[in-house]
Amino acid sequence: MYLLYSDKTNLEAGKNIFFICGGNMSRLQKCVPIVVFLLFISVGVSRAEPTPTISYLMNTPVSMLDFGIYKLEEFLDSNFLALAIAKCRPITEVKYLYSSNRIEIKFTYVALKEQSKQLINLDLKNEIASSIKRLKYVFFALDEETGEPKQGCCSSINRFFSHQGYGLKNEPKNLGRELDQITEIYVEFLTPNKPYKCKSPLIGDKIYWEK
Repeated sequence: MYLLYSDKTNLEAGKNIFFICGGNMSRLQKCVPIVVFLLFISVGVSRAEPTPTISYLMNTPVSMLDFGIYKLEEFLDSNFLALAIAKCRPITEVKYLYSSNRIEIKFTYVALKEQSKQLINLDLKNEIASSIKRLKYVFFALDEETGEPKQGCCSSINRFFSHQGYGLKNEPKNLGRELDQITEIYVEFLTPNKPYKCKSPLIGDKIYWEK
């Protein structure tokens, strides 16, 4: 019985059990093994610690690259209406390619059979090219025709990879320019007939189509 009344919490629990047993000591004695078992379980659960995997996730910091890619993807994904082509909403993915040191902004469009009728009279290549130009103009402050920076020396992509409200002394002065150089836009438009795939550097008006 000492285990049951070792602290205030257990004391109250013991009183409640004694009450449930109708004040009958013989019934209470039969309940003791069950109560002890439950107490050991509760102690085990309350003392559980994070596994090595969870500890790794808790202690690994998020880099500015990781967070910037996340913010950029969320921003583009939340503006899907402005990126729609022929009423098809894109699936947005932004990732850093370690093997080539590139940031890829990828838009995947999937036209279902019921949407294919809307595409019959459309020049999809022209629609995709216009969408890329609009993307650069609206979201990255680039000239809609040339794809070149309208103000300053770079696009506005660096705002996703910088601290808001303050700057760090060790932040590279060419951060925006270098981000522009390594960023590409990739579009994949899948139709029931054939896929359209192309990529375009963030800066400039060049679009390269896959055959």
